[in-house]
Amino acid sequence: MARAFTPPSLPACALIAFATLVPTGCRHTAVAVQGRSSFAVLEPLRTTPPPGVDQDPSPTALEVDQIPGHYSAKDCVLPVYPPRALAAGAGTRRVWVTISFDETGNPTDVSPSWRGIPDYGRFSDDFGAAVRDAVMRWTITPPHLVYYQREAAGSRKYLRTEALPESLDVVFTFTASGQVTAENRP
Repeated sequence: MARAFTPPSLPACALIAFATLVPTGCRHTAVAVQGRSSFAVLEPLRTTPPPGVDQDPSPTALEVDQIPGHYSAKDCVLPVYPPRALAAGAGTRRVWVTISFDETGNPTDVSPSWRGIPDYGRFSDDFGAAVRDAVMRWTITPPHLVYYQREAAGSRKYLRTEALPESLDVVFTFTASGQVTAENRP
C-alpha cells in the first residue's frame, strides 16, 4: 500500500531553507527595473442614428451619413506602472475599463468593464488609478452624423453636423519588464 506524501511542518521547512542559505551566503544585486504598460481596444467605435431619423424616399427627404469616430495611438497616453507595485514585484496585471467620451472627444468617465475579469488583488487600486490618470488625458475624434436635405433634382444640400458621445472598452496590460505594445481588437 502506497503512503501519501506528507510535507514537513513549517518550522522544518524554514530550517531546511535556512540551512541551505547559511553555508552559501546571500548576495543581493540592485537591478533597475522599469515597468511597462500597453492597451488594446476591445470594441470598435460605433455610431447609432438618433431616434426618429429615417431614410424617407420622398424627393425632399432628410438624409444622414454616419461618420465613425477614430483615435490615434499618439493621442493615447499609456499609464505608468505603479511604483509601489513595481517595487513589490507585482508582475503582470490586466485592467479592463470602459472609457466614456463626450461630443468633443474628451474623456468623461473611466469605469470597470464587464468584458473582462477584474483584478481585486494587492495594488488593484494603484493600477486602476494609473489607468484613470492616463486615460483622462486621451482625446479622440468622436463619431458624428452629417445631415443633408435631398433636393428634387437628386442633389444633396448640407444642413448640419452633430457629434456624438462614445464609449470604448479597453484592456491595459502592465508588465514589470518588456516593450509597450498597443493592439486593436474589434
